[in-house]
Amino acid sequence: MSIFTGTHDILNPDARKLRDKLREQRVLCNYFEYDGLFHDWVILTFLRESKDALEKLKNILSGL
Repeated sequence: MSIFTGTHDILNPDARKLRDKLREQRVLCNYFEYDGLFHDWVILTFLRESKDALEKLKNILSGL
């Protein structure tokens, strides 16, 4: 599982809780948190952070 979140995302606290619960259960999880970003930021592909996240996702998927 991979989680991409921004610190200003309304769901960020839930993303952190999910990350922590997955770690407690020893479930493999990629967690990426981007400072200052809001909900659905990754769809704005002109953002530097979106490009970074999409590159990370590409690398994760190519390793399957």
